[in-house]
Amino acid sequence: MKRTLAAILLALILTSFAACDTTPADTSRDSSVSSDIAVSEAESVASEEPSEAVSEEPSVPAVIYDETTAQPEVIGCTRVENNIFVIIGTCESGATVTAKVKNKTYSSQSDHGYFSIRVNNHATSVNLELTAQTEGKNASEVMKYTARPKAVGRDQWHIIAGGNYQFHLEYSLNDYLRNNTYNDNQLKALTNRLKSRSEKLKSDLPDSEIIYMIVPSPATTYPETMPANYVPQKRASRLEQVTEAITNAGIKVIDLRPAFEEHKNDEYKLYWKTDSHWNDYGSFIAYTELFNYISEKHPECAPRTFDEFNWAEDYYLGGDIATYLEYYGINGYASNDTPMREYNVLRTPKFEMPSQISSIRRYVSDRRLTYDPGTVQNQRTIQTNRPELPSALVMRDSYSSQLYDILAERFDTTWYKSMWDYAFSNNEMKQKKPDYIIYILVERNIDSIFG
Repeated sequence: MKRTLAAILLALILTSFAACDTTPADTSRDSSVSSDIAVSEAESVASEEPSEAVSEEPSVPAVIYDETTAQPEVIGCTRVENNIFVIIGTCESGATVTAKVKNKTYSSQSDHGYFSIRVNNHATSVNLELTAQTEGKNASEVMKYTARPKAVGRDQWHIIAGGNYQFHLEYSLNDYLRNNTYNDNQLKALTNRLKSRSEKLKSDLPDSEIIYMIVPSPATTYPETMPANYVPQKRASRLEQVTEAITNAGIKVIDLRPAFEEHKNDEYKLYWKTDSHWNDYGSFIAYTELFNYISEKHPECAPRTFDEFNWAEDYYLGGDIATYLEYYGINGYASNDTPMREYNVLRTPKFEMPSQISSIRRYVSDRRLTYDPGTVQNQRTIQTNRPELPSALVMRDSYSSQLYDILAERFDTTWYKSMWDYAFSNNEMKQKKPDYIIYILVERNIDSIFG
């Protein structure tokens, strides 16, 4: 121990003498040692700094693919909400389209080759740069476009341009925001009135039953397509309130929300994007839910399966939203034609439909799948001459048109009331004696239940 201390003291004395030596040090000697110390100090500093601050690694070059995405093409540009306009166009299927306006960038995923980009700008003329990129390809060449948003007529329904080529009626916005909910007194009054109606029906027709099927609006099922500036309040929606109020009255509600949540990302979409209605697939999901319930009492009414229908995939003409945005008869197209189209499906039966159903034209044409007012809007009685099946009286809005045929095919007699005629008449019920009174309406028309 004493020897060790002596050695340390001797080393300190020698170091002091060296420090006092005015002769320049021979830096050529021990260069390897000084180099090692420098490296060690550098590593010590580097460990205390963020890695990206000291990294001298070259940046990874952008991946260059063999193919380049085609340029997007613009169909038109329309003013929608305040300070918002939407660009509609075509692109490669699966492409993401991006618009750059000065220092802002807007992007949207296309839908089978059609895109819409929502731009927040109040100017009457805006210069943009549009590009498209498909996975596995280079981005397209820049397309320079001057947007001059057109204003639609005041008589048109107002439209919200959502994401991924999805459009919504502004009329349904309050339902999404949940700022139009009912108070407790209104809901209690509804429950009491419907309970009284149901009890009266049971006393007159013990085997009859009321069923409500309220269809969620597209924004309820696909909230991710709504613009981010619209934020729902954290409280029960009118759909949730009314579903509970009807259930409390002892009346069956076909709650489509769980089924739609399960099927919202199926191969086929549940709603149109260019129309304010559901499509043949979404209505088929609802039909299945309805007749799964009815078949508990009437097994012969079990719903037809998916494979019992043909599903014709194609590009169909845009629906009522294309009309509201005034895209019919533009760019040289005829008044009954539009460049605004949508990839969707048409459902037709593989089996033989009863003649009274097969003769009914549900849609305007095989290319334009909007309901035909001349055939499905008005009151009609359909008989399939199968007395072993139950009967139904249907009160409805325009959402009934997509299942007009397949619903009637599961009953012996179907009495369709005119669209938007929800009047309940005890005398009519006693006269017709329907097994089921079915209400079919979309969420945005939920006020009619209080009428």
